[in-house]
Amino acid sequence: QLDPLLATLSRNDWATVQKVWDYMGSFKSEIAAKSLRIYGVEPKWVDPVPRQVTLADGSTVDLKGGYYPIKYDPAASVRAEEHADAEGAQRQLKGAYGAATTKRSFTKARAEEVTGRPLLYTLAGVYSGVNDVIHDLAWHEWLIDTNRLLKSTAIDSAIRDHYGPAVVRQFKSWRDAIAEGEAGATEAMDAMLGRLRQGVSLSGLGFNVISAAMQPLGISNTAVRIGWQWTGKGIQQYLARPVAATADVHARSEFMAGRARTQFRELNELRNQVQEKNGILQAVQGPAYWMMMQAQQTVDIPTWLGAYEKAVAEGNDDERAVALSDQAVIDAQGDGSVKDLAAIQRGGPAQKLFTVFYSFMNTALNLSTDVTMSPKLRGKKAADLLMVLVVPAMLSALVRNALVPGDSGDDKDWKTLLKKLLGEQLSFLMGLMVGARELAEAGKTVAGLSDRPRDYSGPAGVRLIADATQAAKQIAQGEFDDQLRKSMINLIGDVAGLPSAQVNRTITGAKALKEGKTKNPAVLAFGYQEPQ
Repeated sequence: QLDPLLATLSRNDWATVQKVWDYMGSFKSEIAAKSLRIYGVEPKWVDPVPRQVTLADGSTVDLKGGYYPIKYDPAASVRAEEHADAEGAQRQLKGAYGAATTKRSFTKARAEEVTGRPLLYTLAGVYSGVNDVIHDLAWHEWLIDTNRLLKSTAIDSAIRDHYGPAVVRQFKSWRDAIAEGEAGATEAMDAMLGRLRQGVSLSGLGFNVISAAMQPLGISNTAVRIGWQWTGKGIQQYLARPVAATADVHARSEFMAGRARTQFRELNELRNQVQEKNGILQAVQGPAYWMMMQAQQTVDIPTWLGAYEKAVAEGNDDERAVALSDQAVIDAQGDGSVKDLAAIQRGGPAQKLFTVFYSFMNTALNLSTDVTMSPKLRGKKAADLLMVLVVPAMLSALVRNALVPGDSGDDKDWKTLLKKLLGEQLSFLMGLMVGARELAEAGKTVAGLSDRPRDYSGPAGVRLIADATQAAKQIAQGEFDDQLRKSMINLIGDVAGLPSAQVNRTITGAKALKEGKTKNPAVLAFGYQEPQ
């Protein structure tokens, strides 16, 4: 099947193919070592076959050969589609019987002949093949151990008796989600919704100066998770040598070294999938979260350092102390890896639409639930809940009030400020629960705490629809004003995944500066809020 296609490739094309072969071959030693640990033997390797290829111009290219992931095209053949469906069904059946595992088609013996199943002539095979290899190396052995634990009658009975069958199902669905990994979209609608979510996240958080400024406020979660004493030690170590401390933590913890790729779900999906990407968009989207991740690091590193000191003081060895420190960061600050997401966050496309921008709120919900169920004294519980549920909301409102010039930054009336603080508190509390967070604005309006009421525009994941409607209204007016500019930039940001929120904020600030409404140059970063 390949010969007609291969004859059309150029010398550069063949050089790229050889690079793919070499890259896939670089995993061979790790695959072999894992196979020896589990099965006692290495896979049956297929030796590379050197080949000389004649190009269309008559010249030749000498190739070393190597492994290339072959994928069959389910859209071109009923047999290929049936085979893909059967593989998915087999994985589900294994999961039902406590034997969930990763995909390992790359270790299967090579068939002498395959008929009736056309090949997929795109680079999708390479991307999914690399993802499968990396996912298998990371999780295969863990899944074996986890299956043994969950199949244990004693463990299963203990969980059911103490927590109930729902918790057992949660563990199993969590294991199955990890075994599957970031499954690719099988339907066009799923793919569209996935891109829509990531675009909305990038448009709202990309290069967002205010979001970056809010990240250090998460230290209150750390204080609850590991205690003030150890939080203080972590902060002290970090402030004494921030660059060296960060490098040291990254060297000791693989999780922390990759933290900038896993902070929340959309970032994890964007940065940790091997896939074809548009060069221009990648140049913009690649560093879009850099500022926010650098700010988040000022919390993550002290959290890790404080948790490590605490773990060592409790008698743990270095390896376990590192693992406990990693978990403390996840518990206090959240993480976007599949293993760390709540079931509703790793659900289907519709569920994911309702959980965009939900990572921190879910972390706060988990932490407050943990505090509530802990054996601590009531006074200690109340103090911890105050730190998790009240302090972040109050501080974020005050910081925003101080940073944004204009009406929000010039409040001198304590009643106005109090109203804003109470409104932020209500929004925070309602934002803890999926579903209730959609009613936050309505709740503020009913309570008389909304200073700028706005109509409900749907979950954040489908912001594109509301922005498209708003842009259409502004275009119909036939006047190029600020509202048209904002709506068009928002729409473009949602569709292309560009940082529209910060672009609009900067333009608004520059306009206010030019018109003399303010002399504060900070408006270029933080925007300007018109007085009411």
